Amino acid sequence: MNVNISFVYPEKHFEIVKNLLNGKFILHNEELFEVISDNLEFYIDFFQKSYDYELVKNTEVIYVISSITSEKFSRNIMLVLAVISWEFNREGKNIYTELENKHTIRSIEELIKKSSFKDSCRGINIDKLLKDAASRNLVLILDNEKSIKFTSAINIFLEAAKEIAELD
Repeated sequence: MNVNISFVYPEKHFEIVKNLLNGKFILHNEELFEVISDNLEFYIDFFQKSYDYELVKNTEVIYVISSITSEKFSRNIMLVLAVISWEFNREGKNIYTELENKHTIRSIEELIKKSSFKDSCRGINIDKLLKDAASRNLVLILDNEKSIKFTSAINIFLEAAKEIAELD
């Protein structure tokens, strides 16, 4: 008996799955955000049943999370954000405003190097981390890879950091 089963997936399904499984954040101004939003229940169910991942959507970003992970990217970006946020605050600057501004990669590296918490980032290649963050839609690389600008997806990490701080 020859059974032909075909599945109908939403438009750009393969691209959506590939991006989310590679840790990419889908931003609200991207076409994929709309496709996922229009098929939200399908994607929530799909990622839960297929990968045991939770699909999270808010007004700014869509991403997946898993309770079982060994990747170091999230830890490293949290450490770097914690240190630069601490330094911005120490300098009397508004953290959210500063994260919306454009920064050179060199200035971020220098901010961390002069921090009393620089040892927290020991072993983290800041340039590589920020380029990896760009591939995940957390930052935009500008000026021939000399500058960055954080995207709204960075708020996910800031909210997580805030929750951790409130537990203390």
